[in-house]
Amino acid sequence: MRLTLRLFKRFVLVLLPILGLTACDEPRPTKITWRFELKAGVGEITLHDLRGEASLFERLVTAWVEGDQPPQALLPRVTLGERALVVDGAALNLVLPIQFDERADLPLLTWDKKHPARFCPPMGQVITRANAKARDPDGCVVWGRRASTLLVETAPMDPETAPSLLPVYMTWVQAGSPPFEDDETETETETAQP
Repeated sequence: MRLTLRLFKRFVLVLLPILGLTACDEPRPTKITWRFELKAGVGEITLHDLRGEASLFERLVTAWVEGDQPPQALLPRVTLGERALVVDGAALNLVLPIQFDERADLPLLTWDKKHPARFCPPMGQVITRANAKARDPDGCVVWGRRASTLLVETAPMDPETAPSLLPVYMTWVQAGSPPFEDDETETETETAQP
């Protein structure tokens, strides 16, 4: 049990920078919804109301939507579906559909024989809502053996005060969603001929 908890804590330490929950140079959500359909082997992680400076929008698109973050770098055994930025009222969300082969591919721990699924909030986050059977003394939630749909909502302990990325997204869409240019520019070099 202790070894599993240590592994989960390491998982959380890697997850936080990927989700941008602690780094200042990453977009940050005001809450995260985790949904896992255990029997179907599918799920969805939704990062709600992404916030940060306008300069972070390019990273959001290139690394998070088009690239390998999140959660592919952290959960290599899950398969990412079509990631999408979705406008929800006055918020910009990132929806990350996933597919997995077995429960061990997910960020879940085992509690006991009657409660084989346990989810702990990432560091700096608290669980605000879950369809779990119970909450343990560590602030984690547990489900019984028959649970097939696991739903958890987490939020940061300190509310996010950075501006919403929605206006930047809307401007980008109105411009036709142009691709971002590479920072590296190719320069022509002349070679001296003998």
